[in-house]
Amino acid sequence: AEAEAAQALGTAEAAQALVARVTDDHAGTAEASTLLRTVQRMRVGPVDDLLALLERPGVAPAAWRALVARAGADLRRPDDDDPVPQQDAEYAELEAREALDNALVARLLLTLKAPEHADYAQTLVVAARWARDGAVDAGLARWAASGPNATRARALEAIGFRARRRGGPVEALRAAVTSPEPGL
Repeated sequence: AEAEAAQALGTAEAAQALVARVTDDHAGTAEASTLLRTVQRMRVGPVDDLLALLERPGVAPAAWRALVARAGADLRRPDDDDPVPQQDAEYAELEAREALDNALVARLLLTLKAPEHADYAQTLVVAARWARDGAVDAGLARWAASGPNATRARALEAIGFRARRRGGPVEALRAAVTSPEPGL
């Protein structure tokens, strides 16, 4: 009932209250997955508190889904083969419909720890390729250089996409090509 009421409010304060209920649940009585699923649907929430919940095994997946939704990284974006809007007006329409918080995606890419958060990072890496600015480039380069092979490959694909479509930097691609590590 409290989750439904908070979702109806839809405010950052309501999301904060739900996350605080999970964070401060010393008695273990909070329905953490329900509360965090509500925060996920609200697409607002306290980033630092949700990040802290990633360290709690029982609630980490639900906290992660809330963070991904908060960043807008869970929304479908065109595939690599889909036509990319060339006009600013077309891109603005796409961006408004499928808003991506570039700064939050960049922060998450740099905050997550490899290899324990590699699965989480893959979701962000796919979304990061659509970032309008270069905020995500350092995070992508980090995962391209140090993540597990599957995550590294996804990061390199995203960097290549950004180089082609966004004029992004290619240094991480050059480093991967000259790397003696197998699997890339």
